[in-house]
Amino acid sequence: MTPLTFRNGISIALIILYPPLLLLAAFLSKRHGFGRSSGWVFLVLFCTLRLLSASLNLALINSPSSTSLHIAYSITNSVGLSPLLLASLGLLNRAIESIERRAASVTVTPRHLRLIQLLVMIALILAIVGGVNVSQAKTEGDLHSAQTLTQAAVGLFIAGFVILTVATVRVFFAISSAEPGERRLIPALAAALPFLLVRVVYAGVGAFGDDARFNAATGSSVIFLIMVVLMELAVVGIFEGVGLTLKAIPKAEKGKIGDYMEMPARGGLVGKWASGGRYEPTRSAPVVETRYGA
Repeated sequence: MTPLTFRNGISIALIILYPPLLLLAAFLSKRHGFGRSSGWVFLVLFCTLRLLSASLNLALINSPSSTSLHIAYSITNSVGLSPLLLASLGLLNRAIESIERRAASVTVTPRHLRLIQLLVMIALILAIVGGVNVSQAKTEGDLHSAQTLTQAAVGLFIAGFVILTVATVRVFFAISSAEPGERRLIPALAAALPFLLVRVVYAGVGAFGDDARFNAATGSSVIFLIMVVLMELAVVGIFEGVGLTLKAIPKAEKGKIGDYMEMPARGGLVGKWASGGRYEPTRSAPVVETRYGA
């Protein structure tokens, strides 16, 4: 029998840790909404990816020469940043919705959120295509082309993280306008950003550097454990922790930011956004303060 490696041990630990996190993410998605703008559904996707990645790594013990397993393992490792960034965007979106319910405007507009979402989704596609092409490259030209796609994906991930960080800082100064129960969202997101930064740095060094230790599939397992596994667990823990403290917002009370992110890009609010306009809430009665968090 092939002896287990340290990376296999990490995979076993992930298979133990992530099922309860997946169930909790599913619970939060059901409680707060499965829409893309809510962000919780991306935690479900992320936990699923990590379980799949760990299972593929263990499957390679008995099938070390399987090209399809290697490709799948490489891809599931490389796309983990996208759902975490999108989940972060969901928390920021909810904070902005809360501010919009009590104030006329907020410095971060729905256009900024759309930009981050678009960057991350494009990066996800490029990462998948690049991962497949790297595994199937037969010539130096093929390998260079595939690596270029991977670098483009990581570059967009980095850009998305930077914009997310700037947006979080700007919303932080307006968070006092949010409902009291929702004000913890931005501190939670701010607490997760340093862990996300380490994860982004790992991806950046792996894509643009020459250090083989930062290869997510074949590199140093110790570095992978510290800069990827633990960082991702910290982010998921923070997000799910704050999610448990938030109360479900009635559908009728939700703000308009989600409309910008969910509606087709024609007519309505998104049509106005696309033409450079901005939704300004109209109030015909005094605002009644509602607490959606404990």
